[in-house]
Amino acid sequence: MPSVLLRKRFGIWGQQLWLFSRGEWTEPVAVKGKDRTTISSSTTLPVDEPDYDSGLLFLLSEATRLIGQLRREGLQTRELFVSIRFSDFDRTGNQHQFRHPQFRNSVINEVVERLYWDAMRGAHKAIRQICVGFSNLQRFDTQSTLWGRTDAERWEAIDDALQLLERRFGKNAIMTGAQFALKKQNDFFNLPPAKCPFGPREVALKNSLKLNPK
Repeated sequence: MPSVLLRKRFGIWGQQLWLFSRGEWTEPVAVKGKDRTTISSSTTLPVDEPDYDSGLLFLLSEATRLIGQLRREGLQTRELFVSIRFSDFDRTGNQHQFRHPQFRNSVINEVVERLYWDAMRGAHKAIRQICVGFSNLQRFDTQSTLWGRTDAERWEAIDDALQLLERRFGKNAIMTGAQFALKKQNDFFNLPPAKCPFGPREVALKNSLKLNPK
């Protein structure tokens, strides 16, 4: 369709449509990058879990994974929440706001554990789903020097070293106590069943006849 007809029907937008259709629109596309403001994880357990200590292991493992992702993206959190869904789909949860942005496992996981037990007070139903999330994220601008001037600088350098070890030796080269305990628990349940050292009675009898043909 000629551009004249499109301009007559749609005005200046008609001219732009004509250029779009011919691949001749040359105005640059402006993309404004934004840092993420929230990050969260929702994990449905393989089976309904009546053991609340095991539920805490799952929760701390996910929190540690998210903290690692925040650090890789150069972010830290001001707020966090914990949410638990039970086997009957009822929910409970809690949230916390830090006075200052945080990025350290030791600080965040301590609050996560406290929120978990506060939320589970008086509960008696099996756990079906666990959620943890961080919000009000801010840019992390400390300097990565091992003997830095501040506590934040030293922890940032330690985290950089841990990430380097993970890239070199694999995903599970560095684990927190909660992650290690969860891995050991999963490894135990994933073990193949032990093989019986004794074969069926018919096989044993057949082998015996081969040795003693009489």
